[in-house]
Formats: sequence, structure tokens, C-alpha cells
Amino acid sequence: ATRLHQSIRVHRKALIAFLLYHASANVGQLQRDLKLACAKAFLHYKTKTANYILIEQDDLPIHVQKGLLH
Repeated sequence: ATRLHQSIRVHRKALIAFLLYHASANVGQLQRDLKLACAKAFLHYKTKTANYILIEQDDLPIHVQKGLLH
């Protein structure tokens, strides 16, 4: 967010998925998954006319999305 000078918002379902999934490599895995979600959300942001980056459930890696199933 700081590098891009844009705010990042997280959709409720995406936040819940991150809270419920099991990060196999602990904090390092969580950090990698967050970076990947931010990168995917950034691509969507570049194709839209929004003033912020929105991380949605579809931006999450599959193993994080499975956190919603628990």
C-alpha cells in the first residue's frame, strides 16, 4: 500500500478465510499468501476505475480459500 500510494481493503470473506486457514509454514506462509493476494488484487485494480485495491475471496490462493470450509 505504501509503495503504491493506494489504500488496500479486504473483503469480509477474504479476511475470514485468512483467519481460519492453517498456514503450514506459520508466519512466513501467511506473509507469502498475503503478498500473492495483494498482487492479484492489484491486477484487478489496474483494470478498474476504483480508488483503492480490494482483496476479494477470488484473489486468495486455493488453500486459503479452503479456510472458509472449516
